[in-house]
Amino acid sequence: MMENNLPPYTPSPFRHHRRETRVVDVGGIPLGGSHPIRIQSMTNIPTLETEACVQQIVRLAEAGCDYVRLATPRAEDAHNLSAIRKRLQALHCHIPLIADVHFTPEVAEIAAERVEKVRINPGNYTDRKIRWEYSDQEYREALEKTADRLLPLLNVCRRNGTALRIGTNHGSLSPRIVSRYGDTPLGMAMSALEFVGICEDFGFHQIVISMKASNVRIMTESVRLLVALLDEKGWNYPLHLGVTEAGNGAYGRIKSTAGILPLLYDGLGDTIRVSLTEAPEKEVPVARTLAALASELQTSGPEESGVPDDLAYDPYRFHVRKTVPEGIFGRKQAIVVSDWAQRQAEACTPADLQALPRLHSKDALPNEAAALVLESPENEQPLALRAFFNRLLQEGNNAPVIIRRNYRETERERFYARATADFATLFADGFGNGVWISNPHFPEEEIYQLSLHILQACGIRFDQAEYIACPSCGRTQYNIEKVLHDIRLRTKHLRNLKIGVMGCIVNGPGEMADADYGFVGCGGGKVSLYKGKQAIYQQVPQEEGIERLIQLIKENGDWTEPEA
Repeated sequence: MMENNLPPYTPSPFRHHRRETRVVDVGGIPLGGSHPIRIQSMTNIPTLETEACVQQIVRLAEAGCDYVRLATPRAEDAHNLSAIRKRLQALHCHIPLIADVHFTPEVAEIAAERVEKVRINPGNYTDRKIRWEYSDQEYREALEKTADRLLPLLNVCRRNGTALRIGTNHGSLSPRIVSRYGDTPLGMAMSALEFVGICEDFGFHQIVISMKASNVRIMTESVRLLVALLDEKGWNYPLHLGVTEAGNGAYGRIKSTAGILPLLYDGLGDTIRVSLTEAPEKEVPVARTLAALASELQTSGPEESGVPDDLAYDPYRFHVRKTVPEGIFGRKQAIVVSDWAQRQAEACTPADLQALPRLHSKDALPNEAAALVLESPENEQPLALRAFFNRLLQEGNNAPVIIRRNYRETERERFYARATADFATLFADGFGNGVWISNPHFPEEEIYQLSLHILQACGIRFDQAEYIACPSCGRTQYNIEKVLHDIRLRTKHLRNLKIGVMGCIVNGPGEMADADYGFVGCGGGKVSLYKGKQAIYQQVPQEEGIERLIQLIKENGDWTEPEA
Protein backbone atom coordinates (compact mmCIF):
# COMPACT_ATOMS: atom_id res chain seq x y z
CA MET A 1 0.00 0.00 0.00
CA MET A 2 3.04 2.32 0.12
CA GLU A 3 2.91 4.98 -2.57
CA ASN A 4 5.73 5.76 -4.97
CA ASN A 5 7.34 2.38 -4.24
CA LEU A 6 9.19 3.83 -1.27
CA PRO A 7 11.08 1.35 0.89
CA PRO A 8 9.82 0.82 4.45
CA TYR A 9 11.01 3.33 7.04
CA THR A 10 11.41 0.48 9.55
CA PRO A 11 11.93 -3.28 9.21
CA SER A 12 8.47 -3.72 10.74
CA PRO A 13 6.01 -1.13 12.04
CA PHE A 14 4.74 -3.81 14.45
CA ARG A 15 8.02 -4.45 16.30
CA HIS A 16 10.58 -2.08 17.75
CA HIS A 17 13.89 -1.94 15.85
CA ARG A 18 16.22 0.96 16.52
CA ARG A 19 17.49 2.30 13.23
CA GLU A 20 21.19 1.66 12.68
CA THR A 21 22.89 4.97 12.04
CA ARG A 22 26.33 6.39 11.58
CA VAL A 23 27.93 7.67 14.79
CA VAL A 24 28.52 11.43 14.81
CA ASP A 25 30.87 12.88 17.42
CA VAL A 26 29.76 16.14 19.03
CA GLY A 27 32.48 17.42 21.31
CA GLY A 28 33.36 14.00 22.67
CA ILE A 29 29.72 13.01 23.31
CA PRO A 30 28.80 10.86 20.29
CA LEU A 31 25.25 10.29 19.11
CA GLY A 32 23.72 7.65 16.88
CA GLY A 33 24.73 4.02 16.59
CA SER A 34 24.11 2.26 19.89
CA HIS A 35 24.65 5.39 21.99
CA PRO A 36 21.85 6.60 24.29
CA ILE A 37 19.32 9.11 23.04
CA ARG A 38 20.99 12.46 23.67
CA ILE A 39 19.13 15.33 25.36
CA GLN A 40 19.52 18.95 24.35
CA SER A 41 17.95 22.32 25.08
CA MET A 42 18.49 25.93 24.05
CA THR A 43 19.32 29.10 25.93
CA ASN A 44 16.71 31.85 25.95
CA ILE A 45 19.14 34.67 26.67
CA PRO A 46 20.79 36.87 23.99
CA THR A 47 24.15 35.30 23.16
CA LEU A 48 25.95 38.59 23.69
CA GLU A 49 24.99 38.47 27.40
CA THR A 50 27.96 36.26 28.22
CA GLU A 51 27.63 35.70 31.95
CA ALA A 52 23.86 35.14 31.91
CA CYS A 53 24.28 32.63 29.04
CA VAL A 54 27.06 30.83 30.88
CA GLN A 55 25.03 30.48 34.07
CA GLN A 56 22.05 29.12 32.17
CA ILE A 57 24.25 26.64 30.28
CA VAL A 58 25.65 25.41 33.60
CA ARG A 59 22.12 24.92 34.94
CA LEU A 60 21.14 22.99 31.81
CA ALA A 61 24.19 20.77 32.12
CA GLU A 62 23.36 20.09 35.76
CA ALA A 63 19.77 19.26 34.76
CA GLY A 64 21.01 16.51 32.44
CA CYS A 65 21.53 18.11 29.02
CA ASP A 66 24.10 16.48 26.74
CA TYR A 67 24.29 19.53 24.43
CA VAL A 68 23.18 23.17 24.65
CA ARG A 69 22.17 25.29 21.66
CA LEU A 70 22.51 29.07 21.42
CA ALA A 71 20.79 31.48 19.03
CA THR A 72 23.47 32.92 16.71
CA PRO A 73 21.76 35.34 14.33
CA ARG A 74 24.68 37.75 13.71
CA ALA A 75 28.45 37.73 13.33
CA GLU A 76 28.93 39.39 16.73
CA ASP A 77 26.93 36.57 18.36
CA ALA A 78 29.11 34.00 16.61
CA HIS A 79 32.33 35.73 17.75
CA ASN A 80 31.05 35.87 21.35
CA LEU A 81 30.80 32.08 21.46
CA SER A 82 34.55 32.12 22.16
CA ALA A 83 34.00 34.18 25.31
CA ILE A 84 31.20 31.86 26.44
CA ARG A 85 33.38 28.82 25.85
CA LYS A 86 36.31 30.33 27.76
CA ARG A 87 34.10 31.18 30.74
CA LEU A 88 32.57 27.69 30.78
CA GLN A 89 36.02 26.12 30.79
CA ALA A 90 36.95 28.26 33.79
CA LEU A 91 33.93 26.79 35.57
CA HIS A 92 34.94 23.24 34.50
CA CYS A 93 31.75 22.88 32.45
CA HIS A 94 32.67 21.10 29.23
CA ILE A 95 29.24 20.55 27.68
CA PRO A 96 29.26 20.72 23.85
CA LEU A 97 27.72 23.86 22.35
CA ILE A 98 25.61 24.15 19.22
CA ALA A 99 25.21 27.39 17.27
CA ASP A 100 21.73 27.92 15.83
CA VAL A 101 22.25 29.95 12.65
CA HIS A 102 19.68 31.45 10.28
CA PHE A 103 19.93 33.45 7.07
CA THR A 104 23.66 34.17 6.84
CA PRO A 105 26.14 31.46 5.75
CA GLU A 106 29.10 33.60 6.86
CA VAL A 107 27.80 33.56 10.45
CA ALA A 108 27.71 29.76 10.38
CA GLU A 109 31.33 29.70 9.22
CA ILE A 110 32.43 31.94 12.10
CA ALA A 111 30.47 29.84 14.61
CA ALA A 112 31.84 26.54 13.28
CA GLU A 113 35.31 27.55 14.45
CA ARG A 114 34.07 28.04 18.01
CA VAL A 115 31.53 25.36 18.85
CA GLU A 116 31.12 21.61 18.45
CA LYS A 117 28.08 21.70 16.18
CA VAL A 118 26.28 24.17 13.92
CA ARG A 119 22.64 24.04 12.94
CA ILE A 120 21.65 25.51 9.57
CA ASN A 121 18.31 25.68 7.78
CA PRO A 122 18.33 24.61 4.10
CA GLY A 123 15.57 27.13 3.43
CA ASN A 124 18.04 29.94 4.17
CA TYR A 125 20.78 28.69 1.79
CA THR A 126 18.98 29.36 -1.45
CA ASP A 127 18.74 32.22 -3.92
CA ARG A 128 17.47 35.39 -2.30
CA LYS A 129 15.43 36.13 -5.41
CA ILE A 130 12.03 34.47 -4.96
CA ARG A 131 10.85 32.43 -7.93
CA TRP A 132 8.02 29.92 -8.14
CA GLU A 133 8.74 28.25 -11.48
CA TYR A 134 11.92 26.39 -12.47
CA SER A 135 12.78 24.36 -15.54
CA ASP A 136 14.81 21.22 -14.87
CA GLN A 137 17.99 23.00 -15.97
CA GLU A 138 17.24 26.06 -13.82
CA TYR A 139 16.54 23.80 -10.86
CA ARG A 140 19.91 22.03 -11.28
CA GLU A 141 21.74 25.34 -11.65
CA ALA A 142 20.11 26.70 -8.49
CA LEU A 143 21.12 23.57 -6.59
CA GLU A 144 24.70 23.93 -7.83
CA LYS A 145 24.74 27.51 -6.51
CA THR A 146 23.50 26.21 -3.18
CA ALA A 147 26.35 23.72 -3.11
CA ASP A 148 28.84 26.50 -3.78
CA ARG A 149 27.45 28.49 -0.87
CA LEU A 150 27.58 25.48 1.46
CA LEU A 151 31.11 24.31 0.63
CA PRO A 152 32.97 26.97 2.68
CA LEU A 153 31.05 25.93 5.80
CA LEU A 154 31.83 22.26 5.20
CA ASN A 155 35.52 23.10 4.89
CA VAL A 156 35.47 25.00 8.20
CA CYS A 157 33.60 22.13 9.89
CA ARG A 158 36.08 19.59 8.51
CA ARG A 159 39.06 21.62 9.75
CA ASN A 160 37.64 22.04 13.23
CA GLY A 161 35.91 18.69 13.73
CA THR A 162 32.54 20.46 13.90
CA ALA A 163 29.33 18.53 13.35
CA LEU A 164 26.50 19.94 11.22
CA ARG A 165 22.76 19.69 11.72
CA ILE A 166 20.70 20.09 8.59
CA GLY A 167 17.51 21.39 10.17
CA THR A 168 14.48 21.58 7.92
CA ASN A 169 11.51 23.56 9.22
CA HIS A 170 8.06 23.20 7.72
CA GLY A 171 7.53 26.95 7.81
CA SER A 172 10.68 27.93 5.93
CA LEU A 173 10.99 25.75 2.86
CA SER A 174 12.65 27.50 -0.05
CA PRO A 175 10.52 28.62 -3.02
CA ARG A 176 12.58 26.27 -5.19
CA ILE A 177 11.56 23.25 -3.10
CA VAL A 178 7.93 24.40 -2.86
CA SER A 179 7.81 24.88 -6.65
CA ARG A 180 8.57 21.20 -7.19
CA TYR A 181 7.25 19.34 -4.12
CA GLY A 182 4.82 21.75 -2.50
CA ASP A 183 4.70 22.88 1.09
CA THR A 184 4.43 19.25 2.15
CA PRO A 185 6.17 16.56 4.22
CA LEU A 186 7.78 15.35 0.99
CA GLY A 187 9.06 18.87 0.36
CA MET A 188 10.62 18.89 3.81
CA ALA A 189 12.28 15.54 3.26
CA MET A 190 13.59 16.50 -0.18
CA SER A 191 14.97 19.79 1.16
CA ALA A 192 17.12 17.90 3.65
CA LEU A 193 17.97 15.15 1.18
CA GLU A 194 19.40 17.67 -1.29
CA PHE A 195 21.72 19.05 1.39
CA VAL A 196 22.80 15.58 2.46
CA GLY A 197 23.59 14.86 -1.18
CA ILE A 198 25.79 17.97 -1.34
CA CYS A 199 27.61 16.87 1.81
CA GLU A 200 28.06 13.39 0.35
CA ASP A 201 29.47 14.84 -2.88
CA PHE A 202 32.06 16.78 -0.87
CA GLY A 203 32.88 13.81 1.39
CA PHE A 204 31.54 15.39 4.59
CA HIS A 205 29.75 12.94 6.89
CA GLN A 206 29.48 14.57 10.33
CA ILE A 207 25.78 15.21 9.76
CA VAL A 208 22.63 15.12 11.90
CA ILE A 209 19.24 15.79 10.29
CA SER A 210 15.94 17.11 11.63
CA MET A 211 12.40 17.57 10.31
CA LYS A 212 10.51 20.02 12.50
CA ALA A 213 6.94 21.29 12.38
CA SER A 214 4.33 22.57 14.80
CA ASN A 215 1.90 20.06 13.30
CA VAL A 216 2.56 16.59 14.76
CA ARG A 217 1.16 14.77 11.74
CA ILE A 218 3.36 16.72 9.30
CA MET A 219 6.41 16.09 11.46
CA THR A 220 5.73 12.35 11.63
CA GLU A 221 5.18 11.96 7.90
CA SER A 222 8.25 14.02 7.01
CA VAL A 223 10.53 11.99 9.30
CA ARG A 224 9.24 8.70 7.90
CA LEU A 225 9.69 9.93 4.32
CA LEU A 226 13.18 11.19 5.04
CA VAL A 227 14.27 7.90 6.56
CA ALA A 228 12.90 5.93 3.61
CA LEU A 229 14.67 8.22 1.13
CA LEU A 230 17.94 8.15 3.09
CA ASP A 231 17.92 4.37 3.43
CA GLU A 232 17.18 4.01 -0.27
CA LYS A 233 20.53 5.72 -0.92
CA GLY A 234 22.36 3.98 1.92
CA TRP A 235 22.78 7.23 3.89
CA ASN A 236 22.29 6.23 7.51
CA TYR A 237 22.69 9.59 9.24
CA PRO A 238 21.27 10.11 12.74
CA LEU A 239 18.17 12.17 13.45
CA HIS A 240 17.26 14.99 15.80
CA LEU A 241 13.58 15.04 16.86
CA GLY A 242 11.47 17.90 18.14
CA VAL A 243 8.07 19.57 17.74
CA THR A 244 8.36 23.31 17.19
CA GLU A 245 6.06 25.82 18.82
CA ALA A 246 4.39 23.25 21.11
CA GLY A 247 3.49 25.88 23.71
CA ASN A 248 3.68 25.45 27.47
CA GLY A 249 2.13 23.67 30.43
CA ALA A 250 0.57 20.22 30.29
CA TYR A 251 -0.59 20.63 26.68
CA GLY A 252 2.87 21.69 25.47
CA ARG A 253 4.31 18.54 27.03
CA ILE A 254 1.58 16.35 25.54
CA LYS A 255 2.02 17.81 22.05
CA SER A 256 5.80 17.38 22.17
CA THR A 257 5.37 13.81 23.37
CA ALA A 258 2.86 13.04 20.60
CA GLY A 259 5.47 14.01 18.01
CA ILE A 260 8.64 12.60 19.58
CA LEU A 261 7.92 9.41 21.49
CA PRO A 262 6.00 7.47 18.78
CA LEU A 263 8.97 8.03 16.43
CA LEU A 264 11.33 6.81 19.14
CA TYR A 265 9.08 3.75 19.49
CA ASP A 266 9.56 3.25 15.75
CA GLY A 267 13.32 3.23 16.36
CA LEU A 268 13.84 6.66 14.78
CA GLY A 269 15.69 9.44 16.57
CA ASP A 270 19.08 9.82 18.22
CA THR A 271 18.83 13.19 19.96
CA ILE A 272 15.76 15.11 21.11
CA ARG A 273 14.66 18.49 22.35
CA VAL A 274 11.31 19.17 24.02
CA SER A 275 10.60 22.81 23.06
CA LEU A 276 8.45 24.59 25.64
CA THR A 277 7.53 28.24 26.05
CA GLU A 278 9.04 28.08 29.52
CA ALA A 279 12.46 28.30 31.13
CA PRO A 280 14.74 25.88 29.20
CA GLU A 281 15.61 24.05 32.41
CA LYS A 282 12.01 22.80 32.50
CA GLU A 283 12.40 21.10 29.12
CA VAL A 284 15.08 18.70 30.31
CA PRO A 285 13.09 16.50 32.75
CA VAL A 286 10.41 15.97 30.09
CA ALA A 287 12.99 14.96 27.49
CA ARG A 288 14.65 12.61 29.99
CA THR A 289 11.30 10.93 30.63
CA LEU A 290 10.73 10.39 26.90
CA ALA A 291 14.22 9.01 26.40
CA ALA A 292 13.79 6.66 29.37
CA LEU A 293 10.47 5.33 28.07
CA ALA A 294 11.99 4.71 24.64
CA SER A 295 14.94 2.96 26.25
CA GLU A 296 12.61 0.66 28.19
CA LEU A 297 10.96 -0.33 24.93
CA GLN A 298 14.37 -1.06 23.43
CA THR A 299 15.28 -3.44 26.22
CA SER A 300 12.01 -5.36 26.12
CA GLY A 301 11.84 -8.69 24.36
CA PRO A 302 10.80 -9.11 20.71
CA GLU A 303 7.16 -9.49 19.78
CA GLU A 304 5.83 -12.99 19.29
CA SER A 305 5.98 -14.39 15.78
CA GLY A 306 2.91 -14.30 13.60
CA VAL A 307 2.55 -10.53 13.36
CA PRO A 308 1.62 -9.75 9.73
CA ASP A 309 4.36 -8.13 7.66
CA ASP A 310 2.24 -6.89 4.75
CA LEU A 311 1.03 -3.33 5.20
CA ALA A 312 -2.59 -2.61 4.32
CA TYR A 313 -2.10 1.14 4.80
CA ASP A 314 0.25 3.84 3.54
CA PRO A 315 2.55 5.05 6.36
CA TYR A 316 3.66 8.05 4.27
CA ARG A 317 0.28 9.63 3.75
CA PHE A 318 -2.35 10.10 6.46
CA HIS A 319 -5.74 8.50 5.83
CA VAL A 320 -8.40 7.96 8.45
CA ARG A 321 -9.47 4.31 8.44
CA LYS A 322 -12.93 4.10 6.91
CA THR A 323 -15.59 2.84 9.30
CA VAL A 324 -19.36 2.40 9.31
CA PRO A 325 -20.76 5.27 11.42
CA GLU A 326 -23.48 3.96 13.71
CA GLY A 327 -24.96 5.15 16.99
CA ILE A 328 -22.41 7.06 19.06
CA PHE A 329 -19.99 6.95 16.13
CA GLY A 330 -22.31 8.93 13.87
CA ARG A 331 -20.87 12.20 15.18
CA LYS A 332 -17.83 11.88 12.93
CA GLN A 333 -15.30 12.65 15.64
CA ALA A 334 -13.29 10.57 18.06
CA ILE A 335 -15.12 9.69 21.27
CA VAL A 336 -13.82 10.01 24.80
CA VAL A 337 -15.04 7.40 27.28
CA SER A 338 -15.27 8.78 30.82
CA ASP A 339 -17.18 8.45 34.07
CA TRP A 340 -16.55 12.10 34.92
CA ALA A 341 -19.91 13.62 35.80
CA GLN A 342 -19.31 16.90 33.89
CA ARG A 343 -18.10 15.35 30.65
CA GLN A 344 -19.34 16.94 27.44
CA ALA A 345 -22.27 15.48 25.51
CA GLU A 346 -19.86 14.10 22.89
CA ALA A 347 -18.42 11.68 25.46
CA CYS A 348 -19.89 8.38 26.58
CA THR A 349 -19.67 6.25 29.72
CA PRO A 350 -18.37 2.70 30.13
CA ALA A 351 -21.99 1.66 30.65
CA ASP A 352 -22.81 2.89 27.14
CA LEU A 353 -20.39 0.31 25.72
CA GLN A 354 -21.50 -2.80 27.63
CA ALA A 355 -23.05 -4.45 24.58
CA LEU A 356 -19.92 -4.07 22.41
CA PRO A 357 -17.52 -6.99 21.90
CA ARG A 358 -14.26 -6.58 23.83
CA LEU A 359 -11.18 -8.25 22.49
CA HIS A 360 -7.40 -8.20 22.73
CA SER A 361 -5.07 -7.44 19.86
CA LYS A 362 -4.54 -11.08 18.83
CA ASP A 363 -8.10 -12.33 19.30
CA ALA A 364 -10.14 -13.51 16.34
CA LEU A 365 -12.26 -10.76 14.83
CA PRO A 366 -16.06 -11.09 15.08
CA ASN A 367 -17.87 -11.48 11.78
CA GLU A 368 -20.30 -8.69 12.57
CA ALA A 369 -20.20 -5.96 15.18
CA ALA A 370 -21.47 -2.38 15.30
CA ALA A 371 -18.23 -1.41 17.05
CA LEU A 372 -15.36 -2.97 18.97
CA VAL A 373 -13.50 -2.24 22.19
CA LEU A 374 -9.82 -3.08 21.88
CA GLU A 375 -8.61 -3.93 25.39
CA SER A 376 -4.90 -3.30 25.88
CA PRO A 377 -3.05 -3.98 29.13
CA GLU A 378 -0.34 -1.63 30.35
CA ASN A 379 2.53 -3.93 29.40
CA GLU A 380 1.46 -4.39 25.76
CA GLN A 381 3.67 -2.57 23.30
CA PRO A 382 1.71 0.04 21.32
CA LEU A 383 3.31 -1.14 18.09
CA ALA A 384 1.48 -4.44 18.51
CA LEU A 385 -1.81 -2.58 18.32
CA ARG A 386 -0.89 -1.37 14.84
CA ALA A 387 -0.90 -5.01 13.77
CA PHE A 388 -4.48 -5.32 15.03
CA PHE A 389 -5.66 -2.41 12.84
CA ASN A 390 -3.64 -3.74 9.91
CA ARG A 391 -5.53 -7.00 10.31
CA LEU A 392 -8.86 -5.14 10.29
CA LEU A 393 -7.89 -3.50 7.01
CA GLN A 394 -6.73 -6.79 5.48
CA GLU A 395 -10.01 -8.50 6.39
CA GLY A 396 -12.17 -5.57 5.27
CA ASN A 397 -13.64 -5.08 8.74
CA ASN A 398 -15.09 -1.55 8.97
CA ALA A 399 -16.24 -1.60 12.60
CA PRO A 400 -15.28 1.52 14.61
CA VAL A 401 -12.80 0.76 17.40
CA ILE A 402 -12.53 2.30 20.85
CA ILE A 403 -9.05 1.78 22.21
CA ARG A 404 -8.90 1.08 25.93
CA ARG A 405 -5.50 1.31 27.65
CA ASN A 406 -5.20 0.44 31.34
CA TYR A 407 -2.39 2.07 33.33
CA ARG A 408 -1.14 1.86 36.89
CA GLU A 409 1.56 4.56 36.67
CA THR A 410 1.58 6.76 39.77
CA GLU A 411 4.02 9.42 38.52
CA ARG A 412 2.09 12.00 36.49
CA GLU A 413 4.70 12.86 33.88
CA ARG A 414 5.36 9.20 33.03
CA PHE A 415 1.64 8.44 32.91
CA TYR A 416 0.91 11.39 30.62
CA ALA A 417 3.85 10.53 28.35
CA ARG A 418 2.97 6.85 28.06
CA ALA A 419 -0.72 7.46 27.40
CA THR A 420 0.04 10.19 24.85
CA ALA A 421 2.58 8.11 22.95
CA ASP A 422 0.45 4.95 22.98
CA PHE A 423 -2.52 6.67 21.37
CA ALA A 424 -0.48 8.98 19.12
CA THR A 425 1.31 5.93 17.70
CA LEU A 426 -2.06 4.76 16.36
CA PHE A 427 -3.59 8.11 15.51
CA ALA A 428 -0.59 8.89 13.30
CA ASP A 429 -1.86 6.23 10.90
CA GLY A 430 -5.54 7.14 11.13
CA PHE A 431 -6.42 4.31 13.52
CA GLY A 432 -8.89 4.52 16.39
CA ASN A 433 -12.36 6.04 16.85
CA GLY A 434 -12.39 6.44 20.60
CA VAL A 435 -10.12 6.97 23.61
CA TRP A 436 -10.69 5.08 26.85
CA ILE A 437 -7.93 5.63 29.40
CA SER A 438 -8.05 4.00 32.81
CA ASN A 439 -5.77 4.68 35.77
CA PRO A 440 -6.97 4.25 39.38
CA HIS A 441 -4.38 6.73 40.66
CA PHE A 442 -5.82 9.78 38.88
CA PRO A 443 -9.28 11.40 39.03
CA GLU A 444 -11.71 10.93 36.15
CA GLU A 445 -11.79 14.66 35.39
CA GLU A 446 -8.02 14.74 34.87
CA ILE A 447 -8.07 11.66 32.65
CA TYR A 448 -10.91 13.17 30.62
CA GLN A 449 -8.92 16.37 30.02
CA LEU A 450 -5.82 14.32 29.18
CA SER A 451 -7.84 12.41 26.57
CA LEU A 452 -9.02 15.64 24.93
CA HIS A 453 -5.47 17.03 24.91
CA ILE A 454 -4.13 13.89 23.23
CA LEU A 455 -6.78 14.04 20.50
CA GLN A 456 -6.07 17.73 19.87
CA ALA A 457 -2.29 17.31 19.86
CA CYS A 458 -2.67 14.63 17.19
CA GLY A 459 -5.01 16.80 15.08
CA ILE A 460 -7.92 14.38 15.53
CA ARG A 461 -10.38 16.56 17.43
CA PHE A 462 -10.33 20.18 18.65
CA ASP A 463 -12.07 21.17 21.87
CA GLN A 464 -10.13 24.30 22.80
CA ALA A 465 -8.07 27.05 21.21
CA GLU A 466 -4.71 25.80 19.92
CA TYR A 467 -1.63 27.90 20.72
CA ILE A 468 1.35 27.57 18.40
CA ALA A 469 3.97 29.20 20.60
CA CYS A 470 7.72 29.06 20.14
CA PRO A 471 10.12 28.46 23.00
CA SER A 472 11.86 31.61 24.07
CA CYS A 473 15.42 31.93 22.75
CA GLY A 474 18.07 34.58 22.34
CA ARG A 475 16.21 36.01 19.31
CA THR A 476 12.95 36.61 21.19
CA GLN A 477 11.82 40.23 21.06
CA TYR A 478 9.60 40.29 24.20
CA ASN A 479 8.57 38.30 27.32
CA ILE A 480 6.86 35.54 25.39
CA GLU A 481 5.94 33.45 28.43
CA LYS A 482 3.91 36.30 29.93
CA VAL A 483 2.33 37.29 26.64
CA LEU A 484 1.31 33.69 25.90
CA HIS A 485 -0.21 33.47 29.38
CA ASP A 486 -2.15 36.71 28.87
CA ILE A 487 -3.38 35.74 25.37
CA ARG A 488 -4.48 32.35 26.66
CA LEU A 489 -6.47 33.97 29.50
CA ARG A 490 -8.33 36.17 27.01
CA THR A 491 -8.94 33.56 24.29
CA LYS A 492 -9.03 30.10 25.87
CA HIS A 493 -12.84 29.93 25.49
CA LEU A 494 -12.54 30.00 21.69
CA ARG A 495 -12.83 26.56 20.07
CA ASN A 496 -11.44 25.34 16.76
CA LEU A 497 -9.09 28.31 16.49
CA LYS A 498 -5.28 28.31 16.19
CA ILE A 499 -3.34 31.29 17.50
CA GLY A 500 0.40 31.66 16.87
CA VAL A 501 2.50 33.47 19.48
CA MET A 502 6.00 33.88 18.06
CA GLY A 503 9.09 35.55 19.46
CA CYS A 504 10.61 36.91 16.26
CA ILE A 505 10.45 36.87 12.46
CA VAL A 506 13.13 34.17 11.99
CA ASN A 507 10.71 31.25 12.19
CA GLY A 508 7.57 33.05 13.29
CA PRO A 509 5.48 33.73 10.16
CA GLY A 510 6.53 30.43 8.60
CA GLU A 511 6.11 28.11 11.58
CA MET A 512 2.65 29.48 12.37
CA ALA A 513 1.63 29.13 8.73
CA ASP A 514 -1.41 26.99 9.57
CA ALA A 515 -2.54 29.29 12.41
CA ASP A 516 -5.70 31.33 12.04
CA TYR A 517 -4.15 34.36 13.77
CA GLY A 518 -0.62 35.31 14.73
CA PHE A 519 1.19 37.58 17.21
CA VAL A 520 4.85 38.05 16.17
CA GLY A 521 7.59 40.14 17.79
CA CYS A 522 9.41 42.44 15.39
CA GLY A 523 11.77 44.32 17.70
CA GLY A 524 11.77 47.77 19.22
CA GLY A 525 8.79 47.03 21.46
CA LYS A 526 6.57 46.36 18.44
CA VAL A 527 4.61 43.35 17.19
CA SER A 528 2.89 42.36 13.96
CA LEU A 529 -0.54 40.73 13.88
CA TYR A 530 -1.45 38.16 11.23
CA LYS A 531 -4.59 36.68 9.73
CA GLY A 532 -3.37 33.41 8.30
CA LYS A 533 -0.15 34.14 6.42
CA GLN A 534 -0.92 37.82 5.87
CA ALA A 535 0.32 40.57 8.18
CA ILE A 536 -2.70 42.81 8.84
CA TYR A 537 -1.34 45.17 11.47
CA GLN A 538 2.39 45.87 11.58
CA GLN A 539 4.59 47.74 14.06
CA VAL A 540 1.88 47.71 16.73
CA PRO A 541 3.13 48.85 20.18
CA GLN A 542 3.51 45.72 22.26
CA GLU A 543 1.30 47.03 25.07
CA GLU A 544 -1.57 47.33 22.57
CA GLY A 545 -0.91 44.00 20.88
CA ILE A 546 -3.35 41.73 22.71
CA GLU A 547 -6.28 44.14 22.39
CA ARG A 548 -5.54 44.60 18.69
CA LEU A 549 -5.33 40.80 18.28
CA ILE A 550 -8.77 40.41 19.82
CA GLN A 551 -10.02 43.23 17.59
CA LEU A 552 -8.67 41.36 14.55
CA ILE A 553 -10.42 38.15 15.60
CA LYS A 554 -13.68 40.07 16.01
CA GLU A 555 -13.29 41.79 12.64
CA ASN A 556 -13.19 38.38 10.96
CA GLY A 557 -16.21 36.97 12.80
CA ASP A 558 -14.31 34.38 14.83
CA TRP A 559 -14.91 35.87 18.27
CA THR A 560 -17.48 34.66 20.78
CA GLU A 561 -17.93 36.11 24.23
CA PRO A 562 -16.88 33.86 27.12
CA GLU A 563 -19.64 32.40 29.24
CA ALA A 564 -20.26 34.26 32.47
